[in-house]
Amino acid sequence: MFKILQRYTTAAFLRSLLFTWIVLNAVVISLMFGDKYDDLLENKASTKQAITYFVCILPQSTLVVFPAVCLMGALFGMLSLARHHELTAMFAGGASLRWLARPAVVLSLLIGAGGFAWNEYVAAPLSREGEQLMVTEIQKKRGIFRDYGLHCGTKRRFIRYSSFDKESDILTGFVLHEMRPNGQGHKRFIRADVAAWDPSIDNPETGQKGAWVLSSNSPESENYVLEILDDWRTSIRPLNPDGEHLYLEETPADFGIDQRQPYEMGYRELQRRITLLEESGSSALALYPDLEFKIAFPFSVVGLILIGLYAGASSFLIGREGAARFTYPLGVCLLIMALFYGLTGVCLVLGYTGRISPFLSAWLPNLTFLTYGIWKIGRS
Repeated sequence: MFKILQRYTTAAFLRSLLFTWIVLNAVVISLMFGDKYDDLLENKASTKQAITYFVCILPQSTLVVFPAVCLMGALFGMLSLARHHELTAMFAGGASLRWLARPAVVLSLLIGAGGFAWNEYVAAPLSREGEQLMVTEIQKKRGIFRDYGLHCGTKRRFIRYSSFDKESDILTGFVLHEMRPNGQGHKRFIRADVAAWDPSIDNPETGQKGAWVLSSNSPESENYVLEILDDWRTSIRPLNPDGEHLYLEETPADFGIDQRQPYEMGYRELQRRITLLEESGSSALALYPDLEFKIAFPFSVVGLILIGLYAGASSFLIGREGAARFTYPLGVCLLIMALFYGLTGVCLVLGYTGRISPFLSAWLPNLTFLTYGIWKIGRS
């Protein structure tokens, strides 16, 4: 019988979770439309572009509000059982809240894993697609093509790169395609692990100071200059071990428009970016809190679901009548979420500035709310 009660409680939680997800996503869509409408209208975006853009940025917004969805789903799920005295009957029959909550705890771990996968394979890639669409097709800014990291340079040059660090002016995964006129094929092809901007070098291309210095991170990596002399002859050589000077008209300002943000990358992609930056001698300390946060944020739902289950079964909310049956639970949810998002923001700032470790900056809110949830459920 008790297992039936567990399944019944879990089903109520899932129904409430689904309804809350639909309602909050409708609110998110309305807010996004109000926030982006002026930009889309000002840049004369077509209906197709506007719809595509919203489809791309919606998954990331959905992920941001998902902790609130889980908290409200758990709280209102328990209240729905209490409304018809089903919860009271369960407690009278010997079932404890701690026992009823066990399946929800397992489910919360699965939801956290699903949230991580959602960000890794859906939200982050689509966020990048949305940013590309806004910059290149809607705002029509110079800097990137649809495929991330492809820069249309001057004098028939195309530059591909993996990442750009704006603070240190370093491109990683640098590839240069220099074409012949009239579509006659390649003239020069260059590959380098790192392209670092040196403002002290005289640049004959521009007649001003500033040029790119190409270098390798590892002896095993492929770094070379390939010259196509004609249809039959080529010349290939390795990069200068002391740094290969590359004279272009492009400066770091031309790549700043395409600085990829951490929320546009999955965990593995951000990890690769950190590795490339550190191997090139650039600092990546500010990215470590974001890397830890990629895992920590989806699993914040575990503690919030426990708190929601306890709050939904508490006498403080069950005994309310009239409008208070809705306003009191909603007020409790808003208070808890304000504390959660506020603590999360403060911890991340402390992590960015080095006041606390990256691990602690990402996981402290989770540990705080999980500890409180376990304590309250354990006492029930």
